[in-house]
Amino acid sequence: VAIINDLKKYQDVFLDFVCGTSFLKVNKSLKEKIRCFYRMGAPASLLPFLMQLTENVISENVSETTAIEILNLIETFLVRRAICGIEPTGLHAVFKRLWSDVENDVSQSNVKDIIMSHKTVQWPTNRELEENLRTRKLYGASICPYILGELDMSHGGDQPADKATIEHVLPQNPEGKSQWCKDFEKNERTELTDTVSNLVLLSTSGQNKVKNKDYTIKRSEYAASSMYTIARAFSEKYN
Repeated sequence: VAIINDLKKYQDVFLDFVCGTSFLKVNKSLKEKIRCFYRMGAPASLLPFLMQLTENVISENVSETTAIEILNLIETFLVRRAICGIEPTGLHAVFKRLWSDVENDVSQSNVKDIIMSHKTVQWPTNRELEENLRTRKLYGASICPYILGELDMSHGGDQPADKATIEHVLPQNPEGKSQWCKDFEKNERTELTDTVSNLVLLSTSGQNKVKNKDYTIKRSEYAASSMYTIARAFSEKYN
């Protein structure tokens, strides 16, 4: 009973992180930052640090601005690793003691220095990130829906109630006589189809309308898709 009572103060952040709820009594920006970790499916090894950080925000030992800066940094760290296909091995060792490591200097720069001091934990460089975004087959990776969803919101989109479908602009299985097969050799299709640059978000009904059709037809549907701004932006940019 004593242990349960002691842990009770952490239940709101635990539920928000694991279940995507909104129990935590902090400002909207910090709530949204924690929801980011829920949406991306962040590893549970983050929880010990996240619990301590938010508890210290609530007790006013750490400012909400500082907490958001730190969580932005951790989001960057986790997303870069996921894009580059790095397994979350070793993260437990980082996060289980991260609060005690930074407690005397709770700042974004100190958190970054401590994470990077773990020699066995890789933090991908900008060059590695760009290379993987260009060439790695991210379709099917657990981070892919999160990347596309965040990109959609960066274009001014909301979080629709309906679940998005990931649409391949260049189809996975184009018909043999289609324009796609004229424009792209088989090896090009193999290389490019599942990369993130070939993916947009559509509603299920929107994707059912386009499927393997040529881009002239797809473009019209993308432009008419009011739910996902990423598809509209794509149709506006590429003819």
